[in-house]
Amino acid sequence: GTLPYMSGDVIARKTLHIPPGFKSPPPFVHQAIHDVESLFWVLVNLCLTRKGPGAEMRREELDNDSPSHTRLREIVDELFESKNDETLKEAKKSRHEQWELFGDEVVAYFHPYFEPLKPYVLKWWNTLILGYRFRGEEFYNIHNHILRILKDAR
Repeated sequence: GTLPYMSGDVIARKTLHIPPGFKSPPPFVHQAIHDVESLFWVLVNLCLTRKGPGAEMRREELDNDSPSHTRLREIVDELFESKNDETLKEAKKSRHEQWELFGDEVVAYFHPYFEPLKPYVLKWWNTLILGYRFRGEEFYNIHNHILRILKDAR
């Protein structure tokens, strides 16, 4: 896969969440949830870096000579555009470790065009985290949960 869009587990090549009842993380095995998380990161990248549909719609705030939104540039660099693979790995790992901050630290920086998607992106993120943390129904049936969220977003 493309490193900036890989799931945290895949990048780390280990399970980042220890489910209840486990003394240590279960062995890493690539699962469907990892593919669904990759699609999630593609969507997040678009919401952060674009100002709407179209090839020429990159946000001006991300230009190097723009003085505004330096935090936005930092988020995009650490999650998607860093030339350093370790930075990309640590950024995903950090998002998983501090998953509850995702709305304030990432989704808050979505371009206003994508404002209607914010609650659905947060539901998607929380569903991924539930799946990873508890290895329950959300883990094994992640596609059904995400399809329901996407249908609700229509």
